[in-house]
Amino acid sequence: MLRFLLRAIGFVLVAAAFATLVVDGSRSIAGGRALFYTLGEIAAWLGGAHYAAALAAAGAWPGPAQRLVAGVLAVPGFAVTGALGLLLLYAGRPPAAGVGASSRRA
Repeated sequence: MLRFLLRAIGFVLVAAAFATLVVDGSRSIAGGRALFYTLGEIAAWLGGAHYAAALAAAGAWPGPAQRLVAGVLAVPGFAVTGALGLLLLYAGRPPAAGVGASSRRA
């Protein structure tokens, strides 16, 4: 049951990454340059006021931590969503056949 759940969530995330890539592609064509929704823009859209409060709290962190958070939030959203989806698909794969086990059905 857990493998099914991991694979189902993985497929949904990969599909969402593809849809986001299509939207980013159409925005890029319309804008005449490469435009991508970043992880920060997606988090702001999903989180709203909670995201703003968390970002303000992160502003009090030391310099390297701020640069790390800014770098993570600048990553394109489709890449993060696709990578997480592929990771879940890999985690939910069926187990490999043991040594000496036949793959043919009787």
